[in-house]
Amino acid sequence: NKLNEKALGNIYLFTSLTYLDLSQNHIRVLPLAVCALGDLEYLNLSYSYITELPKDLRHLTKLKFLYLRGNPIHTVPKGTISRLQELQVLDLLSSQVSTHANYTLSLFPELDLLDNLKAVEVGVKGDAAYELLGKFPGLPVRSIHLSRLTGTPTFCFLDGCFSSSSVQASLYDLTIYKCCMQ
Repeated sequence: NKLNEKALGNIYLFTSLTYLDLSQNHIRVLPLAVCALGDLEYLNLSYSYITELPKDLRHLTKLKFLYLRGNPIHTVPKGTISRLQELQVLDLLSSQVSTHANYTLSLFPELDLLDNLKAVEVGVKGDAAYELLGKFPGLPVRSIHLSRLTGTPTFCFLDGCFSSSSVQASLYDLTIYKCCMQ
């Protein structure tokens, strides 16, 4: 698909829309018109070249499923994700949450505030992001891709983010690559 953000300018007119799949398009910036769809419950923006999420995403208060897989996201405004109180599934795989992303320090604490969250899929790049994730053992991590862990002298499945029984019960996919650990 080659749909871009210009083509979505009038999408706000579809006021009853609950399901929107814009995956695999050429959308670099999510149009504010999409953020005006107050009844939206499912939004798939996977593999769409999105680099930042608008703060107006927080207006999608009925959103339950948000798929952002495969986007080079580097900015998520603080307070945006935590406003999505109905969110059940968040897929950020291949978006590489890393210490270089502006939103890393606020993302995991925000996810921890979501009572309805049932599944998080995330790529974690670097020791700092991995250690930060470990401070939120209640996150229902379904898929995690770990990369570039080097400072951790010993990796243990009972430490850090894997120490929680909720993570042990919810984890379906674990990928570890480009890591130097014992």
